[in-house]
Amino acid sequence: MIRNKALTNKSRRRWWIVQTGWNLRTLKSGLRQIWQEAGERRPLVATNDGQDVPIAQIDRRSSKLEASVGREISPKVGIIILNWNGWRDTIDCLTSVLYLTYTNYQLIVVDNGSRDESVKRIKAWAAENLAPSHVFTEYTQAAALQGGDEDREDAFESAPSKAGMVLIRNEENLGFTGGNNIAIHYALRKKYPVGYVFLLNNDAIVEKDCLTHLIDTAHETDAGIVGAVVLNRQKKEVQFAKSASFCRLFLAPIRTLPRPDVNSTFWTSPTVSGAGMLINSNLLDTIYRSRNFYLNPALFCYGEELELGFITQSVGSKSTVAGGAFVYHGTENHLVGWRKSIIVPYYFTRNRVLIANRVLPLHWRILFHLLFLPLSTRRVLKLTFLRERNTAWAIVCGLIDGYRGVTGQWAHHDRETLRDSAV
Repeated sequence: MIRNKALTNKSRRRWWIVQTGWNLRTLKSGLRQIWQEAGERRPLVATNDGQDVPIAQIDRRSSKLEASVGREISPKVGIIILNWNGWRDTIDCLTSVLYLTYTNYQLIVVDNGSRDESVKRIKAWAAENLAPSHVFTEYTQAAALQGGDEDREDAFESAPSKAGMVLIRNEENLGFTGGNNIAIHYALRKKYPVGYVFLLNNDAIVEKDCLTHLIDTAHETDAGIVGAVVLNRQKKEVQFAKSASFCRLFLAPIRTLPRPDVNSTFWTSPTVSGAGMLINSNLLDTIYRSRNFYLNPALFCYGEELELGFITQSVGSKSTVAGGAFVYHGTENHLVGWRKSIIVPYYFTRNRVLIANRVLPLHWRILFHLLFLPLSTRRVLKLTFLRERNTAWAIVCGLIDGYRGVTGQWAHHDRETLRDSAV
């Protein structure tokens, strides 16, 4: 009797081991299949009123991005630089723009409600460094949204690129997304609209042939977005040159992504770096008609290029990286401050959850949350052990707000920004 019972228990253990092994193999096979699918299904896309509509219902009148813009030999480019309490970096960036070999552009600076001397310093730089008989105009947010003043726009159109600059002043900090949206709308709605918009971080410096390579790549590939290769300003190491499927980017923290050959002329990528990206005006018009904004203001800052890359694919266009276009990003002081800031981990954490919930297919979304939540918890525990409690707290806040669906500016943004600047 005892022997039979022992045999029964042994048989049960064997059955459990076989079933467990089969389940693990099935799980592994399933994850491999999900990984290979890489987001073949197209989920819903969010509109500005918070409702979700199928991709098929998006207005595709310009989704083919017909090359009336792209076929111009030297289309007009609106170079947009967003400033917020960072006039020193902005002036360095502006100076590098003056050395561009591409000569058909309009320089647009947006001040996002700075509290320091940014506006005064930028105006002084323009007076000293723009070409003689330069045209400088300052627009309010409302005036910019209306396309500016027609007489002033006539003056800009007749002036050389290096002899003109527009300064748009927002009364409050609208974030990276909101501030750039104002400038993009102005660039596309003014009397002489641009063919492309070049978003450039204020703490970045461009190589003199950067814009030329971006335009050439846009012509050759018909891509809606063309990004630059982003390098560290000090060590000249590559910061961004991604090439992977869109869904795999969400698993980047746990799986190394393939790095393309940066010596190539260009390569397709689901997203490009917001530090330097060229966007076709037809694509921007298509996106605006589908949701009444360009960059998603719900994100405020960080992660917007990931969401923009998804929308670009959804309307039938693509993103590429131009191998010969180089942008040098971040000073050493900026990088140190970036690592110490708790603003960054909050927005990165929250926005990753928000974007995943909006754009990932169901099976990818489940996989993302199964991995992201425990990995974030482990990071919080590690930071707490290392006595970096403020950063740990910011990540926790990002997780809570992300899963609650909180959007826009963080409730503690201003307070923590002041604390960061005091460090």
